[in-house]
Amino acid sequence: MEHQQHLQWLQSTEYLVVISEAQNEVKTFKDWGLDIIPHRQIIKSRNLEEEFKNEKHPFRFAIVCAMWLTGFDVPSLATLYIDKPLQGHTLMQAIARANRVYEGKNNGLLIDYNGILTSLRAALARYSRAEVGSEDESITPYNDLNQLQEDYAIALQNCIDHIANLGFDLQELVETAGFDKIAALASAVNTVCTNDESRARFEVLAREVFKKKQALITEPKLTALYQGRYNAIEQIYKYLHEQHKISLDINAVLRSLQGIVSEFINVDTSRLPGSESGKTYNISKIDFKLLKAEFANSPTKNTSVQTLKEAVERQLQRMIQQNPSRIDYYTRYQQVIQNYNRETDRVAIEQTFEELLKLVNDLSEENTRAVREGLSEEHLAVFDLLCSSKDNLDTRIRNRVKQVAQSLIEAVKSQLQQLENWRDKESTRATIKSFIYDYLYSEDTGLPVDAYDDSDVDNLSNIVFLHVYQQYKSANKHSYAA
Repeated sequence: MEHQQHLQWLQSTEYLVVISEAQNEVKTFKDWGLDIIPHRQIIKSRNLEEEFKNEKHPFRFAIVCAMWLTGFDVPSLATLYIDKPLQGHTLMQAIARANRVYEGKNNGLLIDYNGILTSLRAALARYSRAEVGSEDESITPYNDLNQLQEDYAIALQNCIDHIANLGFDLQELVETAGFDKIAALASAVNTVCTNDESRARFEVLAREVFKKKQALITEPKLTALYQGRYNAIEQIYKYLHEQHKISLDINAVLRSLQGIVSEFINVDTSRLPGSESGKTYNISKIDFKLLKAEFANSPTKNTSVQTLKEAVERQLQRMIQQNPSRIDYYTRYQQVIQNYNRETDRVAIEQTFEELLKLVNDLSEENTRAVREGLSEEHLAVFDLLCSSKDNLDTRIRNRVKQVAQSLIEAVKSQLQQLENWRDKESTRATIKSFIYDYLYSEDTGLPVDAYDDSDVDNLSNIVFLHVYQQYKSANKHSYAA
């Protein structure tokens, strides 16, 4: 899957020839048998500098025939191929483009086809005590390969030591093969997932290993000695990220925990407004006792808890985005995770798993509450806000508040249709705020006066306005839009 994604990324990459404007440039290239007019048209019709700086743009490979790269900054640029003579400040400015600090970038890489080292020493000598053009070999404008190798070895050892301190010998994964390697990998991942801190630290250390090896990409002989240990760390890292992908779907997590659970899960694939996954989950028929029994016999309890935890967190984020009144569920989840991170013994892990399963069950119930109330998720969110300060409302009042919630939000969206960028202007914000207050206060459209007084209306109008401000960029762009 990862190789396929890399292939797709490469296939989508656009490469262009960039030729800076110069006197008689078209004629000069024509004398060489090259037609550069199409390339010049691209440069004039597009903002190539901005496109090249944008890491999401497909223009990622530039063939530069002049000084385009020396005059602007692209921090993400990691590799620079040099095949023409450069001297002085022009040379230093050009190579500096590949050495800018950028997230995830350990170093720049210069591919030298022209032997620029002598020219670079001469350029550096201008700012040192050495004479220009001297053969002073003490001026070394690059990291020593032995030092890079040592840095790589240290990064590897730091990661290996972390895993060892958690209770797993990485050499076991290095030396095994076949099914034994699969079992060793599962055990290694389970160890890394002892708690949130242990996993996070492993990922930080592993990424440092990957960065340090990247600095030696042109020197495979210097990394060959460490390849087995590197592969083992990379396998653990990739396994964790595969589990991360699984956690996007609670259904998939539960299937991975219990082989027969798929028979009991009813998946409604109709899309709920605002749902990121496009799925809702009805897990009321799952045999949770069977899940707990299977977990008790699992050799990879830590991994299971981590994956389920991530799935619950994502589900919570989706649900709270739609309805902020569900924040109590997140508070409950946070308490479960705090307890989990404090204790790492067998009993605590099994208790965490059980608490997460209870939370999953409750979230499933909450996910279907809108249907039981006869409301959409959009209207349920407003209904919950209007009921937030009232307990034990009778059926008649509740039904009236449901009607108010439905009609209010639709009326607000009609108002928003007439306003452009309404959140950016104080006047339009005030208009919507006043509209909500008047709507809730009105005897015809508002809240029932036998349950809500003036202070309730004043308070709830502010709460509903804040909800609308946060959720509705416009009448058609909001968290509940299909």
